[in-house]
Amino acid sequence: MVAAAALSAGIAAGAILSGIIMLSMCWRRRHCKKAQRERSEPEKGQITARVADGPDFTEEEDDVNSVKRFTWAEIERMTENFSTPVIGEGGYSKVYLARLRGGAVVAVKIHINGGGSVRLRRAFTRELDLLRRVRHPHVIRIIGFCDDREEGALVMEYAARGTLHEKLHLTDSQQVLSWSARTRIALQIAQVVDHLHNECGLPIIHCDLKPSNVLLDEQLNVKLCDFGSAMSGFGPTISANPKSAMEGSPGYVDPHYIRTGVLSKNCDVYSFGVLLLELISGVEVSTADKTKLLEEDLVDSRLRGDFDGEETAAMLVLARRCMAEQPSSRPSMAEIVGAIGRLRTAEELVISVEKSVV
Repeated sequence: MVAAAALSAGIAAGAILSGIIMLSMCWRRRHCKKAQRERSEPEKGQITARVADGPDFTEEEDDVNSVKRFTWAEIERMTENFSTPVIGEGGYSKVYLARLRGGAVVAVKIHINGGGSVRLRRAFTRELDLLRRVRHPHVIRIIGFCDDREEGALVMEYAARGTLHEKLHLTDSQQVLSWSARTRIALQIAQVVDHLHNECGLPIIHCDLKPSNVLLDEQLNVKLCDFGSAMSGFGPTISANPKSAMEGSPGYVDPHYIRTGVLSKNCDVYSFGVLLLELISGVEVSTADKTKLLEEDLVDSRLRGDFDGEETAAMLVLARRCMAEQPSSRPSMAEIVGAIGRLRTAEELVISVEKSVV
């Protein structure tokens, strides 16, 4: 009898202990999940910090963390009925300098689609979708849009120093980009393209990398723009594209893509190689003999020898690899980031040593 009572008491105690352990485990699991959620959610100010180099906005006017839908009347007011300066122009778009109600300077891109073209409307929708989805310090930041007319409008941050094309091909020798600025710009372009290829869930291929699609802010930081030709949703394998829907700009498009209609990340790598060659040589590569430029190891004469010969040689080798005839022979954007990053680190070390000696 006593033994039975002891056994019953032991079973009861064991059950209570098991219950306590299970409750403790459940509480810890819930606590860990909550902590995980809190770590994954950005704190207030984190996103703002990422885009803090753009214009200042009041909460009443435009929250920098959201994308506002504007009316066409508001777009007309910002651009003073499209009488403000045109700061950019493409085949089917114009970019106006504009101001928001509170005075912040912005850029308004109008997608011209007077004929109601389905393809042009798709390009506008694609650019809007990708700019809303991709947040990166070196991607132009979208503030708002208007899609209630055939002529879609995108309201974006203003990049005060214009395009890389303008900076590279100015005749004023006083404003020539230094070699250090060129390697930094090359690194930032590589970083943002690597982000598009590998860190956006499904890969994004820009399809139109060229100096006129690289904007520069006041500190000469890169702001990649013009996503109207971009393709998204590719898996690890390449995807065929009809030749009738070719994307890109003459001189920068991958010849393999032109021949086969096959699109892959390597198409961006080729375009980056052309852009890199243009940064090194200062020559408008789209109209030049690229093979000749690569063979002659031409460096921009406006630099007046103010560059490291080993660095330029290494960058030219990288440009050649990016422009290899066979896409499989080209480096990935991640490899390119590593290669230019190592050059930049070595350059900064030399500068630091020289300063300490002085």
